[in-house]
Amino acid sequence: MPEGYSKGKPEVSYWLRQIRHGLEYRKKSAFEASWDRWRQYYRGEWADGVLPTNVFFKMIRTTVPRIYFRNPSISIVATMPGIENAILAKLLERTDNKMIRSMKVKKQMKRMVQDAWMFGTAIGKKGFGAQFQSTPEPIGDTSPPNAGTPGGQNEYIEYNYDLMNNMPWFLRAPPKTFVVPAETEYIEDARWTCFLIRRPLEDVQRDPRFKNAKNLGPNKTDVMKMSKTAEDAVPMIDLYEIRDKKTGMVFVICPNLKEKTLLFETDEFARLKINVASTLVFNDDDERFWGIPDSQILEPLQMELNEIRTYTMYHRRLTLARLLVRRNALSEEEALKLVSPDVSPVIWVDGDPRTVVNTITAADIPQGLVTSQQLAENDVRESLGFGRNQFGEFKSGSRSPTATEVDEVSSAAEIRVDERRDMVADLLVDVVSDFHPIIFDHWKNEQVEQIIGPAGIPFWIAFKPTMLKKVSFNVSADPDQSLPETKELREVKALKMYQTLATNPLIDPFKLTQYLLREMHGVQFDDMLRGLPQGFGMSPEQPFSVGQMGQLVQNVQQSNPQLLTQGPVGPVGGQQ
Repeated sequence: MPEGYSKGKPEVSYWLRQIRHGLEYRKKSAFEASWDRWRQYYRGEWADGVLPTNVFFKMIRTTVPRIYFRNPSISIVATMPGIENAILAKLLERTDNKMIRSMKVKKQMKRMVQDAWMFGTAIGKKGFGAQFQSTPEPIGDTSPPNAGTPGGQNEYIEYNYDLMNNMPWFLRAPPKTFVVPAETEYIEDARWTCFLIRRPLEDVQRDPRFKNAKNLGPNKTDVMKMSKTAEDAVPMIDLYEIRDKKTGMVFVICPNLKEKTLLFETDEFARLKINVASTLVFNDDDERFWGIPDSQILEPLQMELNEIRTYTMYHRRLTLARLLVRRNALSEEEALKLVSPDVSPVIWVDGDPRTVVNTITAADIPQGLVTSQQLAENDVRESLGFGRNQFGEFKSGSRSPTATEVDEVSSAAEIRVDERRDMVADLLVDVVSDFHPIIFDHWKNEQVEQIIGPAGIPFWIAFKPTMLKKVSFNVSADPDQSLPETKELREVKALKMYQTLATNPLIDPFKLTQYLLREMHGVQFDDMLRGLPQGFGMSPEQPFSVGQMGQLVQNVQQSNPQLLTQGPVGPVGGQQ
């Protein structure tokens, strides 16, 4: 019997101890004691009397937009030869990119980028169907669970509308909800992973997937402490979802139940060799799973800048002019004239005017404070590889910015940001690749998708996902998708390329014209090109089969090779 099990069932007390050790490891390795303080910095919550320059807010809002993908998408190429395999690759690519949008992966990746910056490690969680469903429902039974009473079919126990039946999902999980075994160096080597889940007690008791939940009470454990709330607040409970690679099982336990599990079943994700947890770490630690937060590196500089700015504020107050007036030498009316906006007012005094009012010489702000602030700001920028131009501003003293400066401001491309952008691209590829075996198993109905055929013409193709099991694919994502590129910029680039290459005898004029039309007007003008097939697979009501599409490509290749461009379908062999 593996360690942690007794009589074929999980030993709850053993796993509670392991989670406790994992929490201590996270607290030590991930600088967890500082997380709340870093959140306060980002939110602008400072002590009274401090004049801050918010490095945390500025850096996060500068870094995140440069790294996450504005329009996440992937490319898929069949690694097996043949026209039909190339068509299947494009069908899968089309399906995946639609799935990425419906799953709202962009929103989750953006949140993960911010987590990775602030806390060192970002966690994403994969699933299929319902959010709190540990593994996909049996094939053919993917309706969302409901309480059954008293609201019947209309009373649900899950509330995330971004999740859909019979569809995969990907959500950002807060780092405080993820636990790995103590002393874990790489997540790939961890025997188990655990998600800490907080749910309303009533929903847990009504969840038909759980056993032994009827007599549960609100959780009072020290994990994810409940804040002080009003008396009528909804009672909550903490659950631990554990996935054990050693046994290939997934189970849910609760600290309130010392002897029994709420759920214990085979982990379908483990059977398919899929890691439910996805991680994003910008700064690896060679001895710890938990990454090094940028916040940990920048906090001393944040404190230094706050101190400098606060002292500058005090010295600035000393620069205000102050008047010393001999008591009873001026009436109240005459004293007000000293600070009035009137030009050259006549002020009546009692006694010698030279002895009635004296001005205190205003002090200057020490130049050392200004220099210290500039040094600290340079240290902040260099910590993340940014210069002034990467913050969207030109160098001071530059009356006429050079072309190099303009390029730096517009492109925001530097080595360390490119490295992080590449990490996000790898995350996107891993997430999409992990979903393939799940949808191949669970999607049984025929699908109809539109792909781009010869000469850029869209065709509707009918296929069954089980057909995709037979083909091997390479999945990739372009990290440059996160760089902004407007439609106007693409049009200008296409027009310049056409004008430059139109007279070049080595360039195919058909392909060049097709490229110009697509960038200038989109696919709706592709039918302006001569010699294109008409009326085949042009509607989802009468789609081609994969075999019919392959035959069309062969026919086009034989009758008019010019139309079989290096486009989305590609030539025979499935290469692009």
